Amino acid sequence: MKSRPFFPAVAAVVCALVLSTGAAAQDARPRPRGGFERPLAEAPRFGNPGASPKLTIVDLRALLAHWEDFDANKNGLLEKSEVPELFWKLFDEVDLNHDGALDERERALVMQPAATTTSTSISSAAK
Repeated sequence: MKSRPFFPAVAAVVCALVLSTGAAAQDARPRPRGGFERPLAEAPRFGNPGASPKLTIVDLRALLAHWEDFDANKNGLLEKSEVPELFWKLFDEVDLNHDGALDERERALVMQPAATTTSTSISSAAK
């Protein structure tokens, strides 16, 4: 039995494996997608980047439909601190007496259908 041709073939396979692992070890760092490196952010990002900053009164009505779920201290008032931060601007608009909390009267004015309620009628009801 001739075993000589077998050894050079095994040696060639071993050399190919050694050389391929050496090339992979040089480029151990993963390459960024897109062909360029992205710089790190200077400061951490907070909030919900997918949230829409353009909320409307309809969105606030949907939140007020779940009044009891947001009233954390169960005092019957919905305070500004109990509402998600995205709604604070709208909250300030519908808080007619500017006490930092919505009562049942203010809630009823907001929950009225859009055909009978406009922003001017809500603000005139406060006077």
